[in-house]
Amino acid sequence: MLEFLKEFLQQLVRYFQIGGRDIGKGIEEAINFGPVFSVTTPWGVVPIPLAVIGIEFTVLVILLFAVWFKYHVKVYDISTVQSLVEKMFNMVENACGQNHLNEKQTHVMAPYIVSVGAFITLTNLVSLFKVAPPAGNPAFPIALGIFTLFFVIVMGIYFVGIKGFLKTLLYPKAVLLPFNILDYIIKPISLAFRLFGNIFGAYILIEFISLVIPLFVPSILGLWFDVGDGIIQGLVFAYLTLNYVGEIVDKLAEMEREAADKAHEEQRLREI
Repeated sequence: MLEFLKEFLQQLVRYFQIGGRDIGKGIEEAINFGPVFSVTTPWGVVPIPLAVIGIEFTVLVILLFAVWFKYHVKVYDISTVQSLVEKMFNMVENACGQNHLNEKQTHVMAPYIVSVGAFITLTNLVSLFKVAPPAGNPAFPIALGIFTLFFVIVMGIYFVGIKGFLKTLLYPKAVLLPFNILDYIIKPISLAFRLFGNIFGAYILIEFISLVIPLFVPSILGLWFDVGDGIIQGLVFAYLTLNYVGEIVDKLAEMEREAADKAHEEQRLREI
């Protein structure tokens, strides 16, 4: 028993000691994007990196919550969870209105905005369990950025039509067409870099502090870098997606207002 307690105390002191750790090796392990295991399929061996595990875990949590929530929705005597979800949807609907979407367009956009915001936020929060967040792997934010680009274009065409979408590429002047196209190329890059940079940087910082000063400090800082920053990045990504779609709708509406004002002015001049 005494030997056990002695060994236990030695290990405890070693774990909480300040400094003296192999920081280089620890950081190298933190930025390892390689597969943790492989799955053999009829089409070959599929490597599974840690990011995929975090993504699948998050999807499973969302699906389980959705199924549970579906069978617990009430009209009266609502639960605290239902109240919070309804408030979240109200906030998203207000944001849709502020980004120039009408009621019909809001009903189309709100479920996706809530879903993508919750998905990214939860994938960021897996770092609380000392698991590298998927956004720390460049492939994840790049894939999200590309998917968001296609989503924005498809939703833009759905809301304003192909002709209306093409008109927005020529707004405010036709000569700006190359720059408007370039803007659509920059948007997914900006989304990916913002998400990757913030989450990866925060994760590495916490891992570094955990290696140098493992007692208390990482837990305190983790309240911001793991929780606060993770939630903010999910909200920012979702809001920017909504904003990009709103820009398309607003551009066409502005063009129609300008055309109507011009026609009204021409009519006034003819009457004079």
